Amino acid sequence: MIGFPFRRAIGVGSALGAAILLAACAQTSSPPQQVRTDNPSVTYKYLGDQELISANQKAVTYCNQFNAVPTTKTITETSDGMKQVVFDCVPGTAPTARGTPPSTSYTYTTDQELLLAQRNAELYCREHGSLRAVSSISTDADGSKTLTARCKAVAKTCQTGGGRDTVALPPA
Repeated sequence: MIGFPFRRAIGVGSALGAAILLAACAQTSSPPQQVRTDNPSVTYKYLGDQELISANQKAVTYCNQFNAVPTTKTITETSDGMKQVVFDCVPGTAPTARGTPPSTSYTYTTDQELLLAQRNAELYCREHGSLRAVSSISTDADGSKTLTARCKAVAKTCQTGGGRDTVALPPA
């Protein structure tokens, strides 16, 4: 008598286990879900404002290969007295917001403000037919810093006869 209920319990348990396995196999699988994505990024060490502007221009070139634009992720100080900037390459094109006119001065106090001023000048120049803005930085007597930007003319290389000529085209 004791053996019969035990065998019956094993039989019911086996049948139940088989049913659960069958149900698990019969479920349709869902497509993989994206949990995290990392944009390409690039990191530069720099010392001073001119090098930061140069790092920003290099980040633009780097991100272009991904059809993306750089955004500043972090700016930190390094143990050797330099600074480090990390740019994320965000898919898309440069923002369509209107940049400020060239030959304009921007007063800034932080590296973030400097990058924003440089990007505004670059946007304006691109919208008006120039490839990029050329910037200079000065330190005023009171210690504040000023970025002055102007648009650089676009140079176009043309084939003429057997050689190449470079023609500077003025911005629109």
